[in-house]
Amino acid sequence: MPSLLLKKDPTFTRSWDSTSDSVAAWLHSKVDSSGLIFVKSLILSEDIYKLSYLQKKKILDKNVDQYLSNKKNIKIIGPDIIELLNNYGNWDELFLKFKEVKFL
Repeated sequence: MPSLLLKKDPTFTRSWDSTSDSVAAWLHSKVDSSGLIFVKSLILSEDIYKLSYLQKKKILDKNVDQYLSNKKNIKIIGPDIIELLNNYGNWDELFLKFKEVKFL
């Protein structure tokens, strides 16, 4: 269980600046995952977003960057994920439709 690992990890910053965004990023950094998807309740119009921009606009939390450290395949999507899930049967095709998060 990730929660048991997280509870024992002294490197995780426990504060109001660490939300589920940071927990997901932390877990992504701990396991051999091929990517991370943030699902948010807002419409995203750009194809690529800077991580710093998403944090400044409070779309992602203040501490999330501590756990990503230049990881690849970081994506973000809004409520349009529902329509995309209905239209694509293949996860790989669907993943390509998500917005990219870059460390620019």
